[in-house]
Amino acid sequence: MGGSAKLWQAPLVGHPGHAAAQDTESLASQRAAAREQGYEEGYSEGLQAAQQQTAAVQAQLLAVADALHEPLQAVDERVVDHITELAIRIARRLVRRELRTSPSEIIAVVREALSVLPLGLSDIRLHLHPEDARLVGETLVEPEGKAAWTIVEDPVITRGGCRISSASSQVDATVETRLARVINSILGDDRDSDATND
Repeated sequence: MGGSAKLWQAPLVGHPGHAAAQDTESLASQRAAAREQGYEEGYSEGLQAAQQQTAAVQAQLLAVADALHEPLQAVDERVVDHITELAIRIARRLVRRELRTSPSEIIAVVREALSVLPLGLSDIRLHLHPEDARLVGETLVEPEGKAAWTIVEDPVITRGGCRISSASSQVDATVETRLARVINSILGDDRDSDATND
């Protein structure tokens, strides 16, 4: 028989308590590692979910703030427009009241409008409200060196204003035009058209 043979060894048999202790220790170590891993994963997922919720709430709050801001801005613009319109109406009424209480103001208006005309004009016509036309006709004397003028009664012209015309020039000194210029110089926009419409 010349074959090969192996030596048989008996398996190691340990103390039964020793294997159980190793298994318990290994299980405890695995449990601790699993708990730590679960904690880290849970913390990471929770943090990510909290960040997403915070971003969603922040977006909602910004949307609400924008929604509240837009109407307030529109209200501000409307209030400014209403206050401006009120100021324009008050100014018109004050001007008209002043002209009723002091009708001689028309003389100053006519003189100022005449001073704007170039020298040497002929056929000058003063267009005035009928009541102002009488006052100007009685009070205002033509300056020397100026061409004679003709007074034209025009009931369309508001008291306190005048329009002067000649063959080559025109001066609009109506109350509406003068008020529109003042309003435009103060507001710096197209409100002068609003002033002439009232």
